[in-house]
Amino acid sequence: MKESFEKFLQNKIIKTAEENPSKQELSYRFHGGEFKEYPHNFEKLLFAVESQKEKHKIMTELHKKLQAIDNGEEVVGFTEGKTRTVRDWDTEQERGYLTSKSGKLFPVTIGELMTDGAWGVSYKLEAGVPRDVKKRFVLVEAKRRISEILDDQIGGKERFSTRNDRIDNYNPSQTHVGKSVGGFVAEKLVETFFQKNIEDAHLPFMIEKGDFYQDGKQATDLVFHSLDNVHGDKGGELGKKDIGLQITTSVTNSNVKKKREHIERIKERGNLGFDGPFLVRLSLNDSLDLYENWKKAGRQPGGPTKMWDSGTKEMVFRKVLKDVLPEEKISEMWENLKTVQ
Repeated sequence: MKESFEKFLQNKIIKTAEENPSKQELSYRFHGGEFKEYPHNFEKLLFAVESQKEKHKIMTELHKKLQAIDNGEEVVGFTEGKTRTVRDWDTEQERGYLTSKSGKLFPVTIGELMTDGAWGVSYKLEAGVPRDVKKRFVLVEAKRRISEILDDQIGGKERFSTRNDRIDNYNPSQTHVGKSVGGFVAEKLVETFFQKNIEDAHLPFMIEKGDFYQDGKQATDLVFHSLDNVHGDKGGELGKKDIGLQITTSVTNSNVKKKREHIERIKERGNLGFDGPFLVRLSLNDSLDLYENWKKAGRQPGGPTKMWDSGTKEMVFRKVLKDVLPEEKISEMWENLKTVQ
């Protein structure tokens, strides 16, 4: 499904977006059978074309932002909402500072710059912020936004999903929806926690958020790409591994059993392109409350995970990496990580 849809995007949808037809003209072409291979209705086709235009717009803006950076100018990312200004960059500490309404100074690390956009926090980096930091910032922001749009396209949606509307607009009285949103928040907490510390603690691996296809068809929320010889070997194949993980916050043993059985069926099919997926069971059932408390506290740099206590951070760190790295390496990394929390 993913491969055929992306091929379709690369051809018909991209070409149509470049032609920039009106809604009426596109409707005429759709109902005339021109898009008979497209597996959705007209509204979803319209969304696919409009989102393709949006991706092109982001790339055009990215080019302008990179030029502005080369000219020594300030730069804003691609996150909507109220923008906070980062200034007074400390090269040695690899962080800048922003001032709250009350006049309080908050440090902002590179890792926080790279991940806070996922929580709807927008930053403007002043001209004095190093050129390489500004470039990495806008590239990460653009990549995240384009990935969100592509996921919506593959999922056949009819509108853009903004960063946190799924969280902010849910009805707490709908218990089933609340559980789904809570799981979504928990996954995002884990992803941003590791992405932030890959930057700030220089962890020797990379992670990628599973896209719509990997989540739905491969039961994979995160893919870890191990670097260097963190597995303890001397340059052999174990020195570099791609490992898929599925995150669950379920407290019901029957649900966990079903997830494990589903994962085993997926493994039997093979050809995943990574080891696993492995199921990671985390006690993060207060994720929605954590998010709400973080918002009420003024959306401080670092996202909601900044409000985790040290015990929760260590629990997440160890459980997520259990099937990724040897235990002694996890302990060694955690000791180093504690110094930057």
